[in-house]
Amino acid sequence: MEIPKSQTFKFKSMNDLVRLLVSSAHERGIANLFASTKDGKTVFFITQILPGYYQYRGLPLTAFYEYDGIIDKKFIAYKLTEQGEEWEFTNSLKTPGFQIIPIIYVESPPEFLL
Repeated sequence: MEIPKSQTFKFKSMNDLVRLLVSSAHERGIANLFASTKDGKTVFFITQILPGYYQYRGLPLTAFYEYDGIIDKKFIAYKLTEQGEEWEFTNSLKTPGFQIIPIIYVESPPEFLL
C-alpha cells in the first residue's frame, strides 16, 4: 500500500513556529516538536491531521522550519511580556512564567512527512 505524502508548508521564521505551538497549547497541550539535523541545519517540524478532508479520513499536514546551525538543546523556553516575545533553546527549566516546549530529535523523519 502506498502512503500518500503529507501536505507541507514552511514557516517564515522560528518565531512563527514557536508562537503556533504556544498559542494552540491551551486547546490540546503543547504539540510534539520534532527535530532532525541535515547539511549543517536543524529542521524543526510538527505534524497534525486535518480531519474529514473530502473523501479522506484525514489529511496529514507537516509544517517545518529549517534553522541554520545544529541545535542540541532539549527544550525551548517561551515567555510573553509587555516588551514582546522571548524564547531560547535550553537544557533546563526556566523561571516561572516560561512555557516549556520539549524537542524530540529523530534520526530521520519518515519519508512521507517531508
